[in-house]
Amino acid sequence: ALRETAYLVDEIEVHLGSAGGLSATASAQCQAAFDAQLAELRSRCEASCSDLAWALRREVDVGLVPKFNQGVERGQRQALATVESWGSGDKRSKGDRAGGGLAWATYLATTQRDGSYSSPKVGDIDWNAELAEPVEQSI
Repeated sequence: ALRETAYLVDEIEVHLGSAGGLSATASAQCQAAFDAQLAELRSRCEASCSDLAWALRREVDVGLVPKFNQGVERGQRQALATVESWGSGDKRSKGDRAGGGLAWATYLATTQRDGSYSSPKVGDIDWNAELAEPVEQSI
């Protein structure tokens, strides 16, 4: 329908260019033809968009939501252990994103930066990512 409408517009432009203009009757006919093509295009687009929206909604409801909910449950179970690991005596090494304790100054610097800090000793720290990891892994 989009191509047909584009062809119609092109034909009108060619006709106008060669004829030097349209009479009132021809202009009304062109407007009617254009309006009819536009209505058909809208109808087809609405149907296609409706079908696509339904398919996306189904994919999200069937595939994504259950996995997301499982990840949330797993994250809730692991959150306390993850947070406790940040203050443990078992210090994390550089690049170890799996958790581990931090020196008090590094811990303080991380809290002051909303859980994200790049430490010269232990590398990048992102508490938010560590807490979100179970959800990310489930989807």
